[in-house]
Amino acid sequence: MLTTLGTATASAQTHATSSRAVAKSASSGVFYELYQSCPDNPFWSAVNNGAKAAAAQLHVTLKIEDPLSCSGEIAAENDLLTTIVNSHPAGVAVSVVSTSAFSANIRRARAEHIPVIAYNSLPHDNNFTADPVEAYVGQPNEVAGEDIATDAVKLYHLHSGETVLIADQCYTNVTCNDRYKGVENVVDPMHIKVDVL
Repeated sequence: MLTTLGTATASAQTHATSSRAVAKSASSGVFYELYQSCPDNPFWSAVNNGAKAAAAQLHVTLKIEDPLSCSGEIAAENDLLTTIVNSHPAGVAVSVVSTSAFSANIRRARAEHIPVIAYNSLPHDNNFTADPVEAYVGQPNEVAGEDIATDAVKLYHLHSGETVLIADQCYTNVTCNDRYKGVENVVDPMHIKVDVL
């Protein structure tokens, strides 16, 4: 799903057309994808492979950066985002996993006419003033949690009095916290407890 400011969704055709226009105007530059997990994580492997396929289709240069060596440190990711913005790239895709850590860099990039796309994680509370990204690609985090919980309840036949345990590698990640809220939206009324490890 592609969500833009003032528009709920854009069609795949519109997205493809705008992507070609961006690629054509910035074909000599470098696009960056910044992510915050282990490269052998199947989730991120799929995301990265999709980014590589799109770059090949659009004939643009893409650099995929993982600053964290699987550690989940938001400060390290923001330091790399600073370096990327300083290099004046053709565009940046970043998962906005903090309520404020990336805000200054995102605002600076936009002031310097560097396109910034959020993916996987929306700016917290949909605050596009603090984090003025141009578009979001992905599912709303709370909805993702609700979907996970709905599937888990059916798959595992969960009922009142049981506990759901969620393993979390980075408790400061607002994406995860919003997804937990979505899980709780589904299981709390069923009197199923959620514990986060």
